[in-house]
Amino acid sequence: MIENESRPTAKKGGSRNNVHVQGTSGRSVTASQPYGAHALDYFDAGWFPLPLPAGEKNPPPWGRTGRPSLGNEPDRDALESERSAHAGWNIGVRMPSGVIGLDVDAYDGKPGAQTLADLVAELGELPGTAVSTSRDDSVSGIRFFRVPAGTEFIGSEPGIEIIQPHHRYAVVWPSVHPSGGIYRWSCGSVPKVSELPELPAAWVERLRAESRDRTEAQDVSVSQAEAFVNELPEGEPCRRIRRVLDDALEDLRSGGSRHDAVLKGSMSIMNLANFGHVGGRTALAELNARFKDATAGEDREDEWKRILIGAVSKQDPVLVERSCCTPDAPDAPEFWSARPVLAHVHQFARARRAAPWAVLGAVLAHAVAAVPPTVVLPPLTGSVGSLNIFTALTGPSGAGKGAAIGVARDAVRIIEPDVFSDDDSRPDVFMTKLGTGQGITRAFMELTPVDPEKPSGPKRWTQVRDRALFTNSEIDNITAHANQTAATLMSELRSAFSGEMLGQLYAANDKNVQVPGHAYRLCLIVGVQPVKAKALFDDATGGTPQRFLWFPVRDPDRPDAPPACPEPWTWRLPDLPGDRVVIDVCEVARLEIDADFLARQDADDSDDLDAHAMFTRLKIAAAFGLLEGRLEVNEEDWELASAVMDASTRTRKGIVAALRSETAQQSAAKRKEAVQTAVEVETATEELKIEKAEKRALTVLRKRGGWFAAGKLAAEAGSAYREHLKTALDRLIDQGEVESQESDNTVKFRILEES
Repeated sequence: MIENESRPTAKKGGSRNNVHVQGTSGRSVTASQPYGAHALDYFDAGWFPLPLPAGEKNPPPWGRTGRPSLGNEPDRDALESERSAHAGWNIGVRMPSGVIGLDVDAYDGKPGAQTLADLVAELGELPGTAVSTSRDDSVSGIRFFRVPAGTEFIGSEPGIEIIQPHHRYAVVWPSVHPSGGIYRWSCGSVPKVSELPELPAAWVERLRAESRDRTEAQDVSVSQAEAFVNELPEGEPCRRIRRVLDDALEDLRSGGSRHDAVLKGSMSIMNLANFGHVGGRTALAELNARFKDATAGEDREDEWKRILIGAVSKQDPVLVERSCCTPDAPDAPEFWSARPVLAHVHQFARARRAAPWAVLGAVLAHAVAAVPPTVVLPPLTGSVGSLNIFTALTGPSGAGKGAAIGVARDAVRIIEPDVFSDDDSRPDVFMTKLGTGQGITRAFMELTPVDPEKPSGPKRWTQVRDRALFTNSEIDNITAHANQTAATLMSELRSAFSGEMLGQLYAANDKNVQVPGHAYRLCLIVGVQPVKAKALFDDATGGTPQRFLWFPVRDPDRPDAPPACPEPWTWRLPDLPGDRVVIDVCEVARLEIDADFLARQDADDSDDLDAHAMFTRLKIAAAFGLLEGRLEVNEEDWELASAVMDASTRTRKGIVAALRSETAQQSAAKRKEAVQTAVEVETATEELKIEKAEKRALTVLRKRGGWFAAGKLAAEAGSAYREHLKTALDRLIDQGEVESQESDNTVKFRILEES
């Protein structure tokens, strides 16, 4: 049984290379021979040992770490020889499949202790396990756990690195730390892998790679990776990229894993550069140069290429715009500090490790969904407008779309205007998942008895609620319903966006249900994987994607350590009269909306993805006004809404680019498959002809008996076999069925069985 509190037996001798430690077999050994004395102990316990230079933590032996080396670990005989050659070296171990280590750093101001405490509070206590450490602060060290085989985890949390079979290794007892200390096991001896406890399921789910902002790696060649880097913005590194580069260079100089330092730095630089920060190409070149200097003479020339490929392969195609380093970009601090509620959303999102834009989009949907449908926009073009908004949170599977929805609900506490207690009295907003078009109407309507005193008698459709918020963390079920024959989902969504009448007329009474226009409030939050957004964008002619706000669930500019989480923001709904309330709109907004309307009257772009931009911007501006308790849109509301629309447009363009790339890849794959099929058919046909030529040659040789000249053999075999006869004879000779000889410049053949 592995315990967490016990200490190994160890006492210091006269120098760092003469430290006596009790071995697993009970014999006394010296730390001057960690690898020689204990490599096989670790191997027998289920670990994969690595020799490391004496008194150092790196470098590991080439080809024994990283993803390419998985499954190629040396066997016991190879280790037997290796431990003799490196007896005085330190010892490191790689985990077998199904084991990870949580490396907590709580020294020199590192935040590992606080992060660990936060995770325990969130996910529950960790079971006692073996801890490898050289520190004396009772927290720092690597905690090992068994996990489901094949599961990959995120790289780190603030102050905690996650060590996995394909990434990193652990320096273990009785190795000597560069500072002179000795590594030790909390359990007193080399732990057996089979006795490690399982990481609790809540921890596995929280730390899985798929549960964070990670894109599934795609196959990328060296040339493709270099081409990607060459497309990054040029120039000197901006402040954010410079800070990441400086951190990576400091890690490179600090004596830690140089591979890890460069891998982490290049990944962060690539993410920022792909998001639009300037100077990524320059920073990567400098990092590469410093890495080459640090590893000179170590035969690691291909390592940078692999690091570069890894960084490029995980880029999210959504983040393709190149503008966020400019002072007036919507991601600039000026936007988030413009109003207290925006600053609050930004801090709350960062504290919960969610993307601020995604959380803001969800907050707007939550807030608008709580506003009664009696609040409308003025009839600037056409009739009155609805506040209903649709928000799409975009990112790969498990990147945090569902988390952003939950964080938004926690960030802002919405209460009714006549509630003045501290109790959470949210408005009566019906929350459910979006399914079919008919399901939208039935969120507001129910069949009720015509005569309440006769519940089993005739029934009619009655509107029982006027506010609903639909939330789907993944778009798959929406697209599945939309693709069904005679589906009405997309058309109903378009109607709901404008507050128009919902429902259809049917002959059957149980289906014949309608919701009057502007008698309901409907908002939608949906998670969208970029490559799965095709169903929405296929309906661009109908106008569906134009009605969505698009926000990324990634936050590449996030701080290394999260800020303190503030208390929820309390927003009290405005006190409204019972009749319709028309929001007042400033003159600047009115003029811009009118100018845009006139310009579009002469255009003929029915699938223009900006067709509803002004209408959507006005909805956002109205929401900003409502969040301040105003039933008006002022000039600042209008400008802030413009920044939101810019962020949405950037994200949407990224999705369009991702879809085009996916379509191109699918087309290329189909072409490749067609070519491959054609080649396979041609090869099979060719093989059949050769086999027929073999049979014909054997028939002729058996018939003639003895040696038979090649020319006569070809003539008797016939013209149908002549093209493939030479190949057929070569095969028959290789198979030992026919032999050949050459005399007087004539080649002859005969069947071997007749020799």
